[in-house]
Amino acid sequence: MRQNNTTSADVHAKDSVKISTIHSIEGIDVEKGILSSGGTFDLYLETLAVFYDDGINIIEGLNKSIETGDLQLYKAHVHGLKRAAAFVGAFELSEAAYALELAGKQKDLEFIKRHNAGIIESLECLLTCIYDAIKKVVGIPFESNSAVSVHN
Repeated sequence: MRQNNTTSADVHAKDSVKISTIHSIEGIDVEKGILSSGGTFDLYLETLAVFYDDGINIIEGLNKSIETGDLQLYKAHVHGLKRAAAFVGAFELSEAAYALELAGKQKDLEFIKRHNAGIIESLECLLTCIYDAIKKVVGIPFESNSAVSVHN
């Protein structure tokens, strides 16, 4: 029978590396995100994976709604981004989405056209950082659709 030589210090060190990796994601208040997602690091990591998937879909939706001129759909996507970004602790992104949501309500297409590319770029950058951090924490690249196993 094989013995497990892992000590509590080893587990704590591994958890510390995971936590510091997630804390390195620029633009996110990790502590507030952890509180929003249930109060544990593992739940927050899963929440980030869901945010990653949702973010990919939001980018596609924003681009499509701009292409088709569907302001109602655009407002729905930026509203979802506003809430999701706040939930994970990405407050600057949430505020930018809120400004675009208000512009949509006011039918200010010029404001939307001026700022849409910037919010998409910010979201893409954040999603890349989230992907890279989760990959480091989990130890392997994760697939889309929130398939993250945080119990490694």
